[in-house]
Amino acid sequence: MSDPKIAKEFLLKNLPQEVIDKADLDTLKIEKESFIDDSLKLEISDILFSFNIQGQKNYAYILVEHMSESTHMMPYRVAKYVMAIIKNHMEQYEEKTLPFVYPIVFYTGKNKYVHGTSIYDLFGENRLLAERYMFKSFQLIDLCRFEDRDLQDKYYYCLMMAIFMKHAHDRNVMEFFRNCGIMVMKQMDAEGEYSYVYRTISYMFQSYENLEKEEYNKLVTKNIASVDEGKMATLAQQYRKEGIEEGIKEGMEKGLLKAAKQLLMSGMSSEQIQKVLNLSDEQMFILTNESKKHRKQHQM
Repeated sequence: MSDPKIAKEFLLKNLPQEVIDKADLDTLKIEKESFIDDSLKLEISDILFSFNIQGQKNYAYILVEHMSESTHMMPYRVAKYVMAIIKNHMEQYEEKTLPFVYPIVFYTGKNKYVHGTSIYDLFGENRLLAERYMFKSFQLIDLCRFEDRDLQDKYYYCLMMAIFMKHAHDRNVMEFFRNCGIMVMKQMDAEGEYSYVYRTISYMFQSYENLEKEEYNKLVTKNIASVDEGKMATLAQQYRKEGIEEGIKEGMEKGLLKAAKQLLMSGMSSEQIQKVLNLSDEQMFILTNESKKHRKQHQM
């Protein structure tokens, strides 16, 4: 199918008419090394075409996956391929719009294909629930749209979690804590939810940028029976230690990534660099993305 005439005819005979109407198949090309990185090559072993759609370059893809055995999990496999193509495209082109990907499975087995073609076929007795709620718009709980009174009416045990997260970015967070937060915390402490209360206190230490810690400590130890000055001092010491360790770790990572960039520019392969410097997959992902941006800037 690498022959343009064969590929074009195959697609014209098999694509939905709506896709054909919007596609410019004269721009059809097989994606090769310029697009497909090593991780995607591991995912996809067959043919990936790209073409322009409605005048937009590098916007749409057609995956033609060859299959010789009828496999129950094929819909899941195809879904993984599609997401891998989208991920790779976004890393390459840094666009805010996802590409359209149309998957085709070209089956050449000895017997007829007998398994499902939809991801929903794999959910068994939960198929209807999956069709109604999965791979749709996600449910959004936007705390910015709730007044504190709304949260108090809606939740009891979840109230402390929700209301403290809602006010995490307040400029005058101590006003919230004095007027409302401490009472919610006190209520949960009276319920015997000591671990929950302590985790919330810890969350405030870690996440509240505008926290006045001296006043905060006094309010907590005065009002929360399960927390004394010793626990608050231990908590403060723990976060000071973690902050120092995080700073050291960040400095070391920057040094490793700088060395890795130099090795990459010298011609060493990414596999060798990862092995020599003992870098994680996440660090290699950052390095690869930065090197791609660097090459693009020099090409412009």
